[in-house]
Amino acid sequence: GAMQISQRSTSAVNIGGGKTYSDVDRFGQWTKTAEGNFKSGQQVEDAPTDFKYSRKITSLAANTIASDSYHTIRYAVEGFDAKQLNCGFSSAKAVILSFYVKSSLTGTFGLNFTNSANNRSYPTTYTISSADTWERKTITLTLDTTGTWPTGNGVGLELNWVLAMGSNYQSSTLNQWQAGWRFPNTGANTILTTNGATLQFTGVQLEVGNVATDFEHRSF
Repeated sequence: GAMQISQRSTSAVNIGGGKTYSDVDRFGQWTKTAEGNFKSGQQVEDAPTDFKYSRKITSLAANTIASDSYHTIRYAVEGFDAKQLNCGFSSAKAVILSFYVKSSLTGTFGLNFTNSANNRSYPTTYTISSADTWERKTITLTLDTTGTWPTGNGVGLELNWVLAMGSNYQSSTLNQWQAGWRFPNTGANTILTTNGATLQFTGVQLEVGNVATDFEHRSF
């Protein structure tokens, strides 16, 4: 979550289509195949206090987002790690996601939590108040009590931060679990429709409970 490992590349690289990893390890992207190269990704030495690195996404054009477009920053929690969360059962736990974000743009941005089949999702939003300023965000939710959630070496839980999202995947019903792969219909097309717009993340941490603790720095 501190974006400190970047074995694939230490410079900006164009991000292709599909579910891929191009720069900062394990923080990948999910991009419509035909819309690869809409953006670049890289590890940069620009971060809030107590951190050294962040992951930076840059829009490479004022892209047109079609109804079937999708572009996200994707993190997949392995099933072995997610098993303790009891997704799919009545005992599903409450969790809190915290992260630091910095963008050249302000406003409302979208993300979702989803299962590996992408047929259950929880769309929600966060707000960036000041351009080019690091801000810490927290999001609390109770995980899904239905659906299928693998607990082996597959994807046990998936997080997607929106870079651009077509109307086919948008929902006006927020902050609750629902069928399908759904994202907020607010703030969905912000980054990739603006040439040169940037979005950076670091200090990403998901914890059981409803209190966000300080980021737990670990040696890789």
